[in-house]
Amino acid sequence: MTHYALVTLVVKDQDKLVEYLAVGGPAVAKHQGKAIAGGPNAEALQQPHGPTKGVVLPISYS
Repeated sequence: MTHYALVTLVVKDQDKLVEYLAVGGPAVAKHQGKAIAGGPNAEALQQPHGPTKGVVLPISYS
């Protein structure tokens, strides 16, 4: 069964986000994970709580 994790970040320091993505992406991929929506280049249609970044990750359990 596949579950989905929705991650929303409020970006306060773009340089720290770049550092996080450099290790976070490979860590997710190591476990056969992949982002299916969102990511660092996603365009926000609304910003009610300030600048945010989001991603949707499918998580499969066997």
